[in-house]
Amino acid sequence: MVGLKAQYTGNHSLIIHVTFAPGHDYLPTYSSYGMLDDYRVFTYDSITDVFSHPFGQKEALSTVWRDLRDCTNFKTGYFNLFSRYANLTVGLKGPLIQLMYGCQLNHNETSSGLYHISVNGEYSLSMDMDSPIWHSYLPQDLDIKNILNGFDLWNHNNLIYIHRDCVPRLKTFYIHSREIVEKKVCPEAVIKHQYDGVLICVVTGFYPKDITVEWIVDGKPASDGTSTGLLPNHDQTYQVQVTTMLSKTTRNYSCQIEHSSLKKPLVLTWDVSSSLTEETSSRHIGLIAALFVVFVKQCDDVHQIFIKVCSCIYLFAMKEVSSAITMQTAFANDHVFRMRNEKYAVHGVCVMDRQQCVLIERSLCLSDRGDLRRGVGYQKRNKQLKLKNETRPVPTGIMIWFLTSKGSNP
Repeated sequence: MVGLKAQYTGNHSLIIHVTFAPGHDYLPTYSSYGMLDDYRVFTYDSITDVFSHPFGQKEALSTVWRDLRDCTNFKTGYFNLFSRYANLTVGLKGPLIQLMYGCQLNHNETSSGLYHISVNGEYSLSMDMDSPIWHSYLPQDLDIKNILNGFDLWNHNNLIYIHRDCVPRLKTFYIHSREIVEKKVCPEAVIKHQYDGVLICVVTGFYPKDITVEWIVDGKPASDGTSTGLLPNHDQTYQVQVTTMLSKTTRNYSCQIEHSSLKKPLVLTWDVSSSLTEETSSRHIGLIAALFVVFVKQCDDVHQIFIKVCSCIYLFAMKEVSSAITMQTAFANDHVFRMRNEKYAVHGVCVMDRQQCVLIERSLCLSDRGDLRRGVGYQKRNKQLKLKNETRPVPTGIMIWFLTSKGSNP
């Protein structure tokens, strides 16, 4: 998806997926599952002949399972009939048939539907939502289209389901899944800087998937760039990345995020002056440029700041580049650094070698007053790290850091 403003809005949908695979090894002859938004509300296969679902024994859903079983038997009959016709006219033996159909209910109570079929992954057709006719614009689909258009009863039943039955069923599933589909998980955001002049705003871990991510450059929305589009995470949350190009004349970059879990937009600001320039890096042989990544997680009144610093910079070069990354003095003695920020200060131990860079990260939770709730101490000389009364060995020559608060919440 192209465009720096990545906006995803939607409502509730119920989509049914069906696979008919007679004679295919390792696949049930008939299988299906239903998705309310991105939540699976049922699964069925002809081997177990059971509708599995997360709702328990709820009497209100008994008619749903009965109707779905009748629908399964009805479709199986037509799939078998289609297979025979497809074998005679197209030469398809035991075709694998896939259906995807359902409806979307909008916030203003308007709705829309869809009904798609795929055969062997080669033929793909869609049903007209106003008349029981299948459409395809590919010449090779003509024979398949003629077979499907001959199934008058099935086609009429498909439209009846889409226009009469789908939305009530969606609402039924929604009533019993409200806590799941209406949950709100706030996003985590990070700005990454690549050395080809690209800034990436990575937003992850949010739910629901509706989100707006936008780069603001010198106070105005950016006009060019790219976005990955929405991507699923393993934990039923989502992520998206939006990029912009750095300009030599532009000084102010911020990534603005709007999500239903946030009371106000979340804004991450990129400080151009805190980045090591390529010219600074090239003056120091063996210098690996510092990378500062700021994670911000804002859930209503609770603000968590995650700052990852993995600056594999050799000690001999640290003092030379201290102005670029705003490090304080006393590197040789205490190896203490601070990243300049009006509201937060970062402190840590800078002891590293040329091979390793280990980050031990801890989060702190700030109250409305910005009080420090968790902290960290360290002992450098005996290579021990103390974390909340825990003592852990620290590899020789490794950097350790932590964050403290010196102001109020952002």
